[in-house]
Order: sequence, then structure tokens, then C-alpha cells
Amino acid sequence: MLVDEGQLSLFETADGSLGELSGAYVASDIVKNALGQVDEALAARPAATGSTDTHRLPVAPPALAPNEGYGYPHNDFNRIESFNTTVIDRFPALAVHQSYKPGSTKARLVDMLNGCLETNTIPRSEVDRRLINRREMASRLGVSYSLLSSTLKDILTDYEVVVEIIQPVATLPELPRFGAKPDQSRPLDEASRQVVTLYPNLSKHQHYSEKSTANETVQILNAQIVSGGLERSRGGKISRKLITERLGLSKTALTMYAQILEDYENEVGGKESVTEARIPAMRRWLEEQIDAGTLLIRDGKVSRLQLFSNFGLPKNSLVLLR
Repeated sequence: MLVDEGQLSLFETADGSLGELSGAYVASDIVKNALGQVDEALAARPAATGSTDTHRLPVAPPALAPNEGYGYPHNDFNRIESFNTTVIDRFPALAVHQSYKPGSTKARLVDMLNGCLETNTIPRSEVDRRLINRREMASRLGVSYSLLSSTLKDILTDYEVVVEIIQPVATLPELPRFGAKPDQSRPLDEASRQVVTLYPNLSKHQHYSEKSTANETVQILNAQIVSGGLERSRGGKISRKLITERLGLSKTALTMYAQILEDYENEVGGKESVTEARIPAMRRWLEEQIDAGTLLIRDGKVSRLQLFSNFGLPKNSLVLLR
């Protein structure tokens, strides 16, 4: 830039020389640099009395510091660099989602998901654990569930692919069912303690909500075990009819609780009928009758009538014919 002497006269003191400005003013580096160059120029040139020529001096601003004037712009590349470099390095497929406008709903969602990936805390759906929990993320973002399931769906879908790679659903621990909260459970009652002592694998069924159907079903089963054994139907399964009648439910109401019943059947002794459970006792009885010589034989066969009568079975029972 060029500064003439007329402009520089603004900085002259009363005696006509360039002096220091009063303490009430602070000169910038550019002005100080200009004044310095003018002083040097005036000292070097010859004095010309009465001259009206205008002398223009080149004035250059001071050199900039290496980073001065080059602050990081608020652009997509800077956003990736400052917030999401780690995510991009690990999962290049997610790069497409790292350049949304800062502060937008999409950018906020991406930042939140990136943080969850870094800490391995992605909230999963309880219905399908391959999916990110839409309702949880909508709550965190302060947006509607419908927005997350429509406009923002593509972002979630791409992140779900990455989540499955990092931690496949098959490797996740089994979630408690029917609202069970083992970490916040109430003390077990006497029947439950006895059942857990006998069958430790059934402990996972002892922490359902107190008023839930799952808990009431477990309480009935525990009571049966403690009082002598599970009440079974003809096919050897736990009697569904007895439980539904006790709880006032329809015949099909226990379908969703089938896993509870199957776990009890398998842990307590499998799916054997009442008669099958008595076979060892029948074998011992037959051996005793043979030893005592009191076993009745009819047409070369053991008398079914004698056997059935001893064990309270119907005379025409076909259960032992196999």
C-alpha cells in the first residue's frame, strides 16, 4: 500500500516532526511499521524548501505468523478431521455419513453413533438385536420415532452393518426375558431357594416381575417340586392344564412361556410320564415277586391284572404294552 506525506502529517507533533503518539492512543503494528519506514526515508532524502511535490512511500504490512489468517474452516473435511478420524480409519464405509452440516439432526445422530462405537455401547433392539434401538436413539436426540425410522433410516442401517461386524449377535449374552432383572431382584422365597439349590440352572427364572404371569408360573412349578415333584400330563410334559386353570388363563396362554416349562422339564428329569417314572419301582416289585414265588403267570406271561392292581393302573391300560 502507498502512503503520501499528507496522510502522514496526521501523525506529526506540534513542532512539525514525527513523534510518538500520546498515551491515549495505541498504534497498530502496521502504523508503527509505516512510521519507521517514513522516518528512514525522510532522513535519507535531501531537504527541499517550498517543494510541493508529493512523495509516495511503499508501506508493507508486517509478515504474518505461520498460522495467522489460516484458521480451520468449518467445512466437512475439518469436521471429519476433528471428530471422526478414528471412525473413518476403522470403518471406511461410514465416511459418507461424516460430512453432514454441523449441528443438524443427521450430524448429531452420527456423532452419537460414533461415540457409541468407540465405547461399544450401541443400544440394541430387544425385539431384534441386530437392529439399533430406534426408540432409545430418538429419545437421546429429542426427535420423534417416525423421523428416526424414515429420514434417518439409511444412517442407522449402515451403522447396523458395522455393529454386526464388530460384535455379532451370536456372541452376545442371552437377555433376561419377561422383564427379569437379576441385578435388581428381590430376595428369593423358601421354595425358590430350594429349587435353585437343587437345580442351579433354573436360577434365571427366579427374578421375574412379582405380578407377572411368568413369575406366577414359576411359583407354581417351584411349589410342585418342593411338595414332591412336577405334575405331568400323560405325555410326560408338565401339565399345562393344571397351570392355566390355577391362573385362570386360556389353554394357549402358556405358549409364550414354553421355554420356562421346557427348562423345568429338562432340569428336573426330562419329559417322562407318571407311569414311566414308576418303571424302576415296577421292576423292583417284579423281582421281589419272583424271589417270593408269588408272581402270577397267565398263558406264559406275567399277569397284567396283578401288576396293574398293585400300582393302581386301569385294568385295560395299554401303557406297558410297548
